[in-house]
Amino acid sequence: MRTRIGDFMFVTIEAPEPPSRRLALRIARPCLSWAFAAALCLAWLLGGLSAPPSCAAQGEPPGTKPGHAGHAAPADPEVTIFVNPTSGDTARVSLAFTGRVRHTAVAAEIERLKQSGWGIADGVSITDRAIATTSGTTTGATFGVFKAPQILNNAPQTYPYIRAFQDCGHINLLFFTGSELRPYNGVDDFQAPGLQVHRQAQEGGYWYQIAISDHAGKLAEPTAASPPAAPAGSSPGSPGAAPSTLPMMLGVCGLALAGGLIVFAAISRRSHRPVSQRRAR
Repeated sequence: MRTRIGDFMFVTIEAPEPPSRRLALRIARPCLSWAFAAALCLAWLLGGLSAPPSCAAQGEPPGTKPGHAGHAAPADPEVTIFVNPTSGDTARVSLAFTGRVRHTAVAAEIERLKQSGWGIADGVSITDRAIATTSGTTTGATFGVFKAPQILNNAPQTYPYIRAFQDCGHINLLFFTGSELRPYNGVDDFQAPGLQVHRQAQEGGYWYQIAISDHAGKLAEPTAASPPAAPAGSSPGSPGAAPSTLPMMLGVCGLALAGGLIVFAAISRRSHRPVSQRRAR
């Protein structure tokens, strides 16, 4: 390209790109891309970028009923147990079976509550009632218990009912406390061989869905989940704790990204620098 300024003519000649520079560019560009990709992946792993919500976060899987997150609600319960505490160690209890049950079997289940040290008050009532909507007959019962605290350490006592009604496959257990237990120290989600317990939302009380598959052996007592204890003698940041590799990963990634940017910028500038020659007219 020629440019005239006064008595002088300037000629600008674009120097051909040396093969060594073309090779350097071909190497630098992928390096920069890989450095950027590594930084992006590291940011994703550290939570700097949020992944799109999964199906599990948007809703429960098909075939589940509203209940504890990630767990299918049990099938229709064989018995629903309503517990209404009347004092610190007494309560009125009602049973509602989904079908007709022998009264002797119901009486035996109620009697098994004594295994937990509870007393059964006189006047146990067991009746059958016809249900017009289902054209069937169901069995129900009402009774009182004493020396039977229903809430201990802000936790409804589910285990005595699990032991007494272990012959059933699915149980609904509802405690009508009238107010929220604060703090709540009871069971939310418990699984053991032959037993699953999940707490459901219930206004004015606490509702547990219980699934039992072992009807003969001794079942584990449901307990509230607790965080795992830290190893003795170590804590985050203590001399005995294992050193974290996160700072080193961040440093390596940052150096790779910065180095790729510098090399790419330098080679790009040199490859486009014009070579000018001035000729006098």
